[in-house]
Amino acid sequence: FKYKYHPDEYSKRREEQRQIIKKRLDIFMELHNKGYLDD
Repeated sequence: FKYKYHPDEYSKRREEQRQIIKKRLDIFMELHNKGYLDD
């Protein structure tokens, strides 16, 4: 509970989430650029 809702932990958690999303986007763009996602 503390990890998810405590104000002191919030900015740290938000930064972790941002890094996860960026990594996911980087992987998606790499696959897209290589043509793996073409129909």
